[in-house]
Amino acid sequence: MTLSDLGDIGDFVGGIAVIVTLIYLARQIRESTKVARLQTLQTIKSAALQLRIAGIQNPEIVAIMAKSIEDSASLTTAERIRFNLLCAAVFESFDQSYQAQAAGLADGYGNENLLRSYLSQEAVRQWWSEGRDLFHPDFVSHVDKAVLPGLKETSTHWQAGSNPPSNKPMKTDVE
Repeated sequence: MTLSDLGDIGDFVGGIAVIVTLIYLARQIRESTKVARLQTLQTIKSAALQLRIAGIQNPEIVAIMAKSIEDSASLTTAERIRFNLLCAAVFESFDQSYQAQAAGLADGYGNENLLRSYLSQEAVRQWWSEGRDLFHPDFVSHVDKAVLPGLKETSTHWQAGSNPPSNKPMKTDVE
């Protein structure tokens, strides 16, 4: 066997080693991406859960939401501030979820319907028309162009069974 033959064998073994290394790295990247998606989903779900727990543990939040649904004009100044903070927290969660979905880190499953559920309430739509500039422009565009125009009157997820769904289009403030 000549030195040239040994060099060829070395090149061949080296080429196989490179291919094996690339396959290994591809698998590692795939696993890292999966872990990143799961962590992102866990963070988003945890934030949403904390908002729900706050409603369970604090009857005042529920009373403010109920009052905003029935007659938002009757909210006191303090209740209006709490309602605004609550809406900001809820929509921040939606914005984070939307950004994660846009980055390919989450699927957004169920968020669109939940977002519509919130925006089906007149007080929340009014809040959105005034507070939308707090959020990422892509999310704002999505809500304004994809969610609001097709909005139908429906009961919210927290009012299950209290208002029968309707197919009539809702008036939106943002066109």
